[in-house]
Amino acid sequence: MVVLIAIAGTAHAAPRTHDGLYVRVAVGPGASLGHLAIDAGGGGDSRGVNVSTQLAIGWTVRPGLVIGVGTFPMVTPGPRYDGIDAGGQHVSATGPFVDYYVDPRRGLHLFGGALVAVTYH
Repeated sequence: MVVLIAIAGTAHAAPRTHDGLYVRVAVGPGASLGHLAIDAGGGGDSRGVNVSTQLAIGWTVRPGLVIGVGTFPMVTPGPRYDGIDAGGQHVSATGPFVDYYVDPRRGLHLFGGALVAVTYH
């Protein structure tokens, strides 16, 4: 015979603060909008549904202030340029970033970076 005794109590977790090592890994849906300019003249507007990802690593230099480096690729499976299917497109932006948490114990944050972008067809 097995007897199980459980004692319930109230858990008190310490408040979580955004400090120390920062790692952000994400994937999700997105939308791409752009314009293709051709040197010989002409071009067209691009739009499509995409899959956006990100990998960012940084360190908290002050409470709520993160400095780091990241890469933010985006794949658009079927972008359309003025109604013409252009095949798949991959855009990747990489570089340093700053992420500022308005209240380090909460989730609202402002993110910005100086990124270099490259695109592939």
